Amino acid sequence: HPHKENELADIVLDEERRYALSRMESGKNIFLTGKGGAGKSMLTRHFLQTTKRKILVMASTGIAAINVGGQTAHSGFKIRPGMSLSAIKKSDHPSMEIFSHLDGVLIDEFSMLRADFLDMMDKVARLHGPNPNLPMGGLQLIGVGDICQLPPVVTDEEGVYFQEHYPSPYFFDAHCYSSLAMEYIELDRVFRQKDPTLVNVLNKLRMGEATQDDLDVLNVRVDPLFDLANYHEHIYLATKNRVVDQINIEKLSVL
Repeated sequence: HPHKENELADIVLDEERRYALSRMESGKNIFLTGKGGAGKSMLTRHFLQTTKRKILVMASTGIAAINVGGQTAHSGFKIRPGMSLSAIKKSDHPSMEIFSHLDGVLIDEFSMLRADFLDMMDKVARLHGPNPNLPMGGLQLIGVGDICQLPPVVTDEEGVYFQEHYPSPYFFDAHCYSSLAMEYIELDRVFRQKDPTLVNVLNKLRMGEATQDDLDVLNVRVDPLFDLANYHEHIYLATKNRVVDQINIEKLSVL
């Protein structure tokens, strides 16, 4: 990715980023987080390009896996959707041999990783990692993501199961979580946006603390008389898959 290499040439390694890198290099289990635009992905790529540690790169979703040049955690740990903890057994699959040679695993969009999946990851790593008696089989776990942006996905049918077995679907409510002793590291400085007013509004929205004044800043951009019929080439952004599906069906029927 040439554009990503150019991006790394401009990375700012301030005090908080140098500290984060030192903890990533230390072998300590960490959760690297921060608001949108704080450079989590950029710092992750810098770490992966400079570290001498053997790190397997994964992500909780396919798109995120493509972005970090890795594979999905489901694929890497050979955990099928709908699998239960009791179904996890030692595998003779050739790819599982890699876990015994690793120093750690890095997982992007870690906030979407469900509690039950983290427990299954821990069991797989203990079965195949360098030390079966240690959490994650003795492998370092680096999670990167933002709980405020992307929550884990739980279907209505799975909701009953989670109510019975976990306090919540989030990774920090996994049964193995306390044994991991993950250090929480938050990047605070925002690079993506330069407008301090916009950054402030976005931060308040992220934390669910936006006031009407904050919303008014955004609503200045709203045009209630905007006629979509006159702008056929515009790209739509939607918050729900069903809205996306509806728009796509309508546009395809026109074609």
